[in-house]
Amino acid sequence: MKRHQIRRMIPGNVSDAQLRRAIADLGLPADDDHSYSDEEARQILNQFRGQQESGKSNPYATGEERHSQSQQSAHQASVQDKASLSVRTKKQLASINASLEKIEADRENAIEQVSDKLAYLYSPQTFHAAVLNRTAEKLGLKATEPEPEAEIITLDSLGDCFSSFADSIEYPAIAPSSALGCLPM
Repeated sequence: MKRHQIRRMIPGNVSDAQLRRAIADLGLPADDDHSYSDEEARQILNQFRGQQESGKSNPYATGEERHSQSQQSAHQASVQDKASLSVRTKKQLASINASLEKIEADRENAIEQVSDKLAYLYSPQTFHAAVLNRTAEKLGLKATEPEPEAEIITLDSLGDCFSSFADSIEYPAIAPSSALGCLPM
């Protein structure tokens, strides 16, 4: 039996180089023209028997061997499916956990920003000082009052805050006649 005939009897995933190495490992000549005895061919084929069982089914196998090979193939396929499902599930869980952590961080940031704004608006001292300091900045003056620490108080005090602020600002008196004089005729 020649090497090319033996090659047809082994699974397709075995390369020609692997076949030559297997023949050389048995101490047999690996040239193309050498004719192997049946015993030598059987020894060469036995080296690839494990690969044949896990790969393609043997066309020369009996019915019982084919049934056992198909059961092994089905078992290997189910194990591979379970493993890939497990890996996919773990990846999905990791991405869900990362998303939940990001959502939680965004939520905490939003709550912190809203609470800072509410504290700023509800505290008359903070609001009053901030408005005066920004007005001074716009006019090119130095800030007059340091901004106190914001403290949250009730909504009722918000009206008091605006009224006390309005009372503290002096509006320039403009006579109606001078205001009318500014208008173009």
